[in-house]
Amino acid sequence: MPKRAPLRGAGGALGAWLLGGLWVWVLGGLGGLGAGALGADPWGSPGTPRPCQAPQQWEGRQVLYRQSSGRNSRALLSYDGLNQRVRVLDERKALIPCKRLFEYILLYKDGVMFQIEQATKQCSKITLGVPWDPLDIPQNATFEDQYSIGGPQEQITVQEWSDRKSARSCDADAVEEPLA
Repeated sequence: MPKRAPLRGAGGALGAWLLGGLWVWVLGGLGGLGAGALGADPWGSPGTPRPCQAPQQWEGRQVLYRQSSGRNSRALLSYDGLNQRVRVLDERKALIPCKRLFEYILLYKDGVMFQIEQATKQCSKITLGVPWDPLDIPQNATFEDQYSIGGPQEQITVQEWSDRKSARSCDADAVEEPLA
């Protein structure tokens, strides 16, 4: 059976869960929690959006879609920012022969990750090679946009934040030159 690649900090694919997928949730889902911080004019008036305070502890479910293969993976997530711990539990979405499912317990204060195969309960202890990076929206993040997602009467408002200079702020810097 092929071996599954461990966390990015330990060198592999679990990092996509934590560094890619969770950020989508944080930037989308947690941004919605701060929707009350949004004023009428998001471009400089007193109503300028501000990053919300992310929850220190939460649980949720995530689907990670891999465009290259057209497949997705599902996992249950537990996040504990207070104690710097994350738990990722692979979910079976269909019966796939020989598919190995894992549970990952990341203990950043101790600098270790436990990778537990769900079927055999075989456990591997792996050194984490990356420091704790909380899943929050930094105060210096750039507000990009606000969206409503969901169906009628089931909508939530989310905000998109990034760590780059706003594309809109570059619009005023454009200089038009006459054609000769």
